Amino acid sequence: MLDNSKRQPVECFSRSMGFIRPISNFNIGKRQEFEDRALFKENLCLKA
Repeated sequence: MLDNSKRQPVECFSRSMGFIRPISNFNIGKRQEFEDRALFKENLCLKA
């Protein structure tokens, strides 16, 4: 079992409006927009 007391939190970054910013600095609207995004899956796009 892992000892969570020795783990450090991970900061997630996103490129938004040409800037790379941590998600923790997003306002409520931008955070919801980020959560609503669909992931791009290239292998699904290449199928003809």
